[in-house]
Amino acid sequence: MADFTIKRGDDRPLLNATLKDANDSAVDITNADSVTLKVRKVGASTLLIDAAATIVSAVDGTVRYELSTTQTAVAGHYIFEFQVNWGSATETFPTEGQSTLDIEDDADV
Repeated sequence: MADFTIKRGDDRPLLNATLKDANDSAVDITNADSVTLKVRKVGASTLLIDAAATIVSAVDGTVRYELSTTQTAVAGHYIFEFQVNWGSATETFPTEGQSTLDIEDDADV
């Protein structure tokens, strides 16, 4: 089962995430410069998405990304991560493993 699932061509629901450390605790990103979402189709070598995410609550480590209908146009299995820029340092979430995104076919195929 994917961490996030959306139908082909949809732009809702929003992709919401809480950035957590290896102990499963939310990371305070108050001092972060930016957060970027990176999405790649499994088996592909180029990114589908490499764009700024919205910080919802820095203290709680919550972020959001609004997928576009163009970005969800191709059904398939994808992996994603959030990269936090701390000035001269970068930290990737999840810190271990992969987060998965499934874009499922809809009835209008």
